[in-house]
Amino acid sequence: AVDLGEGVILAGCTLWTDMNKGRDAWAVGRGMNDFLGAICIEDREGIRAHDGSYYSRRFRPEDAVKIFNKSIRFLSRTADANKGKTVVVATHHAPSLQGIDRQHLSGAGPGINAGYYTPLEEFIEAHPSIRWWCHGHTHLRKAYRIAQCHVVSNARGYIGREHSADVFDPDCWFDPVTGERKDPGNSDAPEDVEQVLEPLDNNF
Repeated sequence: AVDLGEGVILAGCTLWTDMNKGRDAWAVGRGMNDFLGAICIEDREGIRAHDGSYYSRRFRPEDAVKIFNKSIRFLSRTADANKGKTVVVATHHAPSLQGIDRQHLSGAGPGINAGYYTPLEEFIEAHPSIRWWCHGHTHLRKAYRIAQCHVVSNARGYIGREHSADVFDPDCWFDPVTGERKDPGNSDAPEDVEQVLEPLDNNF
């Protein structure tokens, strides 16, 4: 975590997901490129090479779950250590089903959505110092609220393949001190309308 001054703490991690508490690990492992060879790690539990180095293996859903649990502990410690301050969380994976594109929900195979988000509504509400959360991964442009926390995703997505890339606007920002912000247009809505909103009340 980084102290940005003026009572603002930035905490970042990839996060990954809990794979629907492990129930959808098999489906995610069979359906996401992350677990089909796109990511490899050292096999520290396997046989070593003759020079003592580790062989590599595919990144597995159970590896992601371990990282997720470690990340949640880190975010919890950071929030608890900074009560009364404003914690800004930045992750790759989404903290809510709200952060998933509706088109993706309708087109994805059973269980694979667990590779994109973990429902962290109760976690966020239990840590009131977490006031802002930024995420990506879902290629969605959207702002939404979880309890006291303003969540935003301004992901570009794949150029030439996704509408979000065609309408991407990099001029999306927020000020965690004043609460002023410019949210992205909502690519999950019927019409992609830019939203310039009033300051967020930081006094929850």
